[in-house]
Amino acid sequence: MTEELEQALRRTLTAAAERAPKAPPGIGLDSRPARRPRGYPRVALAAAAVALAIGGATVGGRTLLTGMHASGSSKTGASPALHRLKKTAVPAMEKVWPQAIHRVPATLPNGRRFQPLTFLDAHTLLVNTEFSFEKADALYAYDLRKHTTRRITTVVTPAKTKMFASYFTTGDGYVAWAFAGDYGAEVWAAPLAGGEAHRVARTDATTLDHLAIDGGNVYWSLTRSPGVYRAPIAGGTARLVEGTGSAYILQWPWVGSPRDSLGTATNVRFATIKNVRTGETRSARLTDRAAWHCGLTWCVGQTKNFVTEAQRRDGGGRHAIPDVERMMVVPPSLDRFVITKPAGGTIAVYDLKTGLTGDLGVTSGKKQQLGWVVPQEPGNPLYYTVTDGGYVLVDLAAI
Repeated sequence: MTEELEQALRRTLTAAAERAPKAPPGIGLDSRPARRPRGYPRVALAAAAVALAIGGATVGGRTLLTGMHASGSSKTGASPALHRLKKTAVPAMEKVWPQAIHRVPATLPNGRRFQPLTFLDAHTLLVNTEFSFEKADALYAYDLRKHTTRRITTVVTPAKTKMFASYFTTGDGYVAWAFAGDYGAEVWAAPLAGGEAHRVARTDATTLDHLAIDGGNVYWSLTRSPGVYRAPIAGGTARLVEGTGSAYILQWPWVGSPRDSLGTATNVRFATIKNVRTGETRSARLTDRAAWHCGLTWCVGQTKNFVTEAQRRDGGGRHAIPDVERMMVVPPSLDRFVITKPAGGTIAVYDLKTGLTGDLGVTSGKKQQLGWVVPQEPGNPLYYTVTDGGYVLVDLAAI
């Protein structure tokens, strides 16, 4: 196992321990869009309550999908149906979508190790560096063509917090992030052009869900209770957005409910959503009671036999997604893309719009596991994986 993956796994366990709700006493042991949206796709690397899924984990708000081996086998309890799949020739991702792949070393030109956050544009990556374990100290813009960096701002960690900066989001020429813990939460921001960071707002909420920047405001929703809040990006009082008292942010400007589908009548996550700018609403009319995770248009779910399928919110277009492990069932990124594990490949991206699959073709040693890190914000175009040589980045918005 590589040093990077070992560090990621250690971070997983630490983050899980810090964020997990306290148990009661006596209980032991949760298409490139036609164009990039204004301000480029936002990141909400949400440090939400950690859900340790089968073979997957949340790391600093990023979903770490592990257990994928170069041999095509899995140790994560995949469905027997997956193991019966015939080996197929899966084209290399760099042949299918060459414009979307970037391979970079694990350190910046200044020698600092970094964490990829999102693409600011087609050739610029937003990254953070750390001064200690998961404690970000600075944000940089990393030019992938020139291999140069530009310092954006220093990340100031509030004195009382034991949590690290997360939920990084961009928009309107700003980057915002948050700290959350038992003491409450603070939202911070800085201009992407460079400058000093400042506190936007403070709230008593101990867990945030997503951040978004729009129209001179920072918006966020919480993890443990509904409601979407906003504060002026220049700083001010946080206020509930009218009409969102029962909603959570899905992909700004879309909000909806329920955030968690367990125990609901429909068993559909984000069954109903609303665009807070236009007032448009969408509801999911799905064809059975599988556990569905819905994005803006597409929903991904599993049948009782652990076959992963996709269908549109209106119930049409239903089809099986090839070679998806149980841990992969998350809303599709950019409402199009799903991570798969082809029987004849390693790690791949499946495009719901075109039906194309591109395989990363990363190989590993006998004991080394491959893993994707997937931001929980479905509007973030970045997937990446760690290799011995550094990072392999996939810009989904370039497809």
